[in-house]
Amino acid sequence: MLPLVNLSDDREQQYFADGVTEDLTTDLSQIADSFVISRDTAFTYRDKPVNAKQIGRELSVRYVLEAASSGGIASGGKAQSST
Repeated sequence: MLPLVNLSDDREQQYFADGVTEDLTTDLSQIADSFVISRDTAFTYRDKPVNAKQIGRELSVRYVLEAASSGGIASGGKAQSST
């Protein structure tokens, strides 16, 4: 799970995006027989251009989950993801 990208103009929404990333990482790690990279490893990719295939090779993982948030719940934001 890569860190959510904050698509809003509000830089303070990065806190929301980081929290959702941490929650999703925790939830995904509860799935039996799954391998989820640590939060610290994932956050080394925050604010960097993402090439999912390259990251997959670097981390020796089969799937890379990337997502974006356009704002927090209070602002009526939306989230989107791709694998």
